[in-house]
Amino acid sequence: MVIPRPALAAGLLGCAIVGGYAAVGSMSKNGFGDAIFSYVVDPPHAGFPGAPRPLLREYTGLGLVDDVLAVLVGYFSGLFDGDVAPEHRLFAVWGMTQFAACWTLLALEGLRAGNRRRLVSWTGTMGVIFQMASWTITVPLWLILHLFTSPVAELSPASSVSASVLLVDLWDLAVLPLTVAFTFITPTVAMFLPSHFSPAAHYGAIALWQPFPLWHSIVQFVLSRLARVVDRAPPAVDAQGRSNTPPTAFLAQVKSVYSFLTLLSVAVQVTVLLLVFAPAAVRESLALSYPSLGPFAEPSVAFASVFVPCGPLSAPAVDPASLGSGDLAPLAVYFLQYDMYFGCGAMLLWALYLHGNAVKKTTGLQVAGKVLWWFALGGFASALSTLLWERDTIIEEPEKAEKKIQ
Repeated sequence: MVIPRPALAAGLLGCAIVGGYAAVGSMSKNGFGDAIFSYVVDPPHAGFPGAPRPLLREYTGLGLVDDVLAVLVGYFSGLFDGDVAPEHRLFAVWGMTQFAACWTLLALEGLRAGNRRRLVSWTGTMGVIFQMASWTITVPLWLILHLFTSPVAELSPASSVSASVLLVDLWDLAVLPLTVAFTFITPTVAMFLPSHFSPAAHYGAIALWQPFPLWHSIVQFVLSRLARVVDRAPPAVDAQGRSNTPPTAFLAQVKSVYSFLTLLSVAVQVTVLLLVFAPAAVRESLALSYPSLGPFAEPSVAFASVFVPCGPLSAPAVDPASLGSGDLAPLAVYFLQYDMYFGCGAMLLWALYLHGNAVKKTTGLQVAGKVLWWFALGGFASALSTLLWERDTIIEEPEKAEKKIQ
C-alpha cells in the first residue's frame, strides 16, 4: 500500500522541522555560531585555534557576499581544521560522500523530460538556497514541490502519464559524473587536506565550494552542449517538445550514473565500517604497518562515536572564549549528522513513494530487503540509486512508453 501524498508531504515537512531545529537551531545556542563570528566573521579575523593562518577573509570583494561566505567557511573550518578527533574525520568523509551522491540524484531528477520548464528543474537555484539554509530544510521542501507539481511523481500503471517523462538527454547523462567531479569532489580535496595546501588555497577552496550548485549548473550546461555540437547530435527534444532520447539508450546511460554513485558510496562506507568494526589485533597491525592511519585505529573509533548523534535537545556546546584546537569539530559533526540524516532520510521516503507507485512487480518485503541491503553497504545514496533505477526501468514497458507526455 502506497502512502497518500498529503501524508508523505507531512512526513517530509516533519523531517525539515526536526532536522532544521537540531542542525540550524543549535548553532545559536551551543556556541558554534558565536565562535564563527568571533574568530572568522568579525575583526580581527584571527581564525580558529589550530586552523591554518592567516585566515583568508575576502573572497569576492563584495562585502555582503564575503560575509555570507565567511560564515560558511567558518563552519567548514570548524569541521576540518585543527586537532579533530578521528571519529569526526571519518564521519565528515562519509557525510560529504553521501552529500555528493544525493545531490547528483537531485540534479538528475531536474534533468528529466517531465520536469523540463518546471520549478523542480531549477536544482541549481535550490542548491544555492540549501547551501545557506541547510540541506535538511531545503531538500524536503523541494521534494514536496516535486510530489505535487511533477508528472514523474504521478507515474503508476493506472495513470495516464507516459513513462517517457523519465527520459534524460544522453549527453546530459554522459557528462553528469564529470560535472560532479569538477564542481564538488575536486574542491573538497583541498578542504579535507589543509596541511597539504597553503592557507589561502585551503580557505579559497572552501569558499569556492560553497556555491557548487551554481558551478554545477554552468559546467553541466557547457559540457553537454559542447559534446552535442562535437558529436553533431540531434536536439534533445523534437518540434512538439518530446524527448528524442531512445529508451534503451537512456537506460544504459542512466545505469552508469547510478553505478558510479553506488560504487562511490559503497567504497567509502565499507571502508569506514571496516575501521569501526575491526578487532583490536587488526587495529594494532594497521597502526604499525601504516602509522598515518594510527589515529583511526584507536579504540575511540567505534560505530556509535562515528554515526550516532546526540539527541536534538542535547547538542554539544563550547565556550568561544576558551576555544581550543579541534573543539568545534563535535559541533560541526552534530550539525552534519542531522543535516544528512533528515535531509537524505526525506529523500528515501520520497524514493520509496515513487517506487511504490510505479513498480508493481516487487512486493513490499522484497523492496525492504533491497533497501536495507544497499543501505548497509552504501548508505542513503546506494539505497536511493537502487530504488530510482528500478523505477526508471518501467520505461521498457511498451504500453507506457507509447503514451504521450501529459
